[in-house]
Amino acid sequence: MAGHSKWSKVNYIKGSLDLKRGQLFSRLAKEITVAARLGGGDLSRNPRLRPVILAARAQSLMLKVTAENCDRIAADLRLILTGRHGNLALPGAVSSMFHRKGRATVPAATMQEGRLSDLEIEARGEELTQEDELHFITTVPDPLCAVAKAPTSAPAQFSI
Repeated sequence: MAGHSKWSKVNYIKGSLDLKRGQLFSRLAKEITVAARLGGGDLSRNPRLRPVILAARAQSLMLKVTAENCDRIAADLRLILTGRHGNLALPGAVSSMFHRKGRATVPAATMQEGRLSDLEIEARGEELTQEDELHFITTVPDPLCAVAKAPTSAPAQFSI
């Protein structure tokens, strides 16, 4: 029984599979990053991102975590990822990829166009769009509260 080792047998069988799986995960992660940078992170509005996310989910690449204690989950994820030669980004590591925006939603039937334009100017609006029966004003989040307090003939919904 000289030269027999259980580890060498396992390593021979799993080694090539782990290498292929690692290459697949790297490729999918890169495709997700590129698709999200080009078209945004919304799956319904980014036709390039949706199939990549579905392929990643089929390979069990995506992590969805819900927990009561974020610190414990972060430690557990860090342990799992470190064991598989990955890493968990530090808080704020990707904040440069996102911009805080405010969005005011106003029913189209209850607001006159002139008053809506005034609200957009007041809110330092960057974009005014209409979908179905709603108007959306996209703005920086600071003046959004002032717009919410502005007297209108109909209630508006505000979110950041």
